[in-house]
Amino acid sequence: MGDIYYFTHEDQRNGPYSAQEMRGLAASGRILRTDTVWKTGVVFGLQAGKIPNLFPVIPPSPEVPASSPVLPAPALTAPVPAERHPAVESSPDRPADTASVASPAPAPPAYQMPVRKGTARAGTGAVIVGQDGVNVKFRKKCTTCGYEGSSWQTIPIRNGTTRVSFFCLKCKRNRQVEVHGSLH
Repeated sequence: MGDIYYFTHEDQRNGPYSAQEMRGLAASGRILRTDTVWKTGVVFGLQAGKIPNLFPVIPPSPEVPASSPVLPAPALTAPVPAERHPAVESSPDRPADTASVASPAPAPPAYQMPVRKGTARAGTGAVIVGQDGVNVKFRKKCTTCGYEGSSWQTIPIRNGTTRVSFFCLKCKRNRQVEVHGSLH
């Protein structure tokens, strides 16, 4: 049996889904490139945009300089079947013989600032669930009655203390949660 996948969108956990269902959700826009995706048995999730073969390949549009003349459109040709299209990469659900088709060279990536890795520590009212050096997942816990929320929240790791509030269902009061972060 294949792997079972989950994703979070706007702090809402979704799943379980198969790999094929996940690709369909990504193609329909239900999964965004900024959502977190993980599979059963894995502690840390990944940003959906970093998972190969999850999103459909969109060929870059050619840029035409403003001073160049407009040329007539080329004649339409029959579409290339998806299983033989050069932009389609191998995946666990696709036979290995299609992986031998040469794919076009990827465009050079735009400059991105290097991501600084960090660590997070639980502060007042926080229980760390996991962290990957960029984001930290934590549960909210009331310091008065000990009630721990059933869902978790993800925030980026930043230098210093990050404070969020939550409503304790047991005490019926707003409580503060602190997560202490340090970047390397």
